[in-house]
Amino acid sequence: MVILVFDFDGVLHPTSERRLNRETRRIELGSQAFCHLPRFESLLREAPFRYLKLVVATNWRYYMPWAEIIAPFSADILARIIGPLPMLRIEGGGGYRTPYRRREEIDAWLDQRPEYQQRWVGIDDWRPHFPPAEPRVFFCKSEVGLDDPARSRPGAWCMRACSRRPGCSLSSSQRRAERVDCRPEPASLQVASSDAAVATRRSARAATRPRAA
Repeated sequence: MVILVFDFDGVLHPTSERRLNRETRRIELGSQAFCHLPRFESLLREAPFRYLKLVVATNWRYYMPWAEIIAPFSADILARIIGPLPMLRIEGGGGYRTPYRRREEIDAWLDQRPEYQQRWVGIDDWRPHFPPAEPRVFFCKSEVGLDDPARSRPGAWCMRACSRRPGCSLSSSQRRAERVDCRPEPASLQVASSDAAVATRRSARAATRPRAA
């Protein structure tokens, strides 16, 4: 499977729809909060995103219970959320080591799940939290979020981000058609190198044939 790491502010709504109350340490939302959530969920139900698993990256996790954070999502999308990024300000001891805070959080998550090192993409709005020319992240405009024009672009972006790295379940025909199918592959199809791909696919087909009684 492929993991999608996504932010809230600047993605699911403009950043102006969220503010932190410094006295109560609570997130306060405007009337247009989650205005782009229907677009986001619709996107996740389409190819190439319908098999992605989701990881929440929002900083809300520092201020709100997990149940409140994920409450706005529809049941089918909620079932695909596997958790949040680690809170390095709390869990990491010394905090962040570089200016690329979101990328550090992603790397910390990947350190615990090395099988996804080459099988993740992201949607965010804040470029300074990532290294320059981060190929795996689609950036929205903070003051807009995932509006209709932005929603039309991630399909090709996801295809490019996955296909340029080993470990993604993209066939050459899918890349030519600019489609991505990120469904989990059977273990027999997860090959260690391109040289073994043909032999592995033959083995997988043979394994699915009915056995004689």
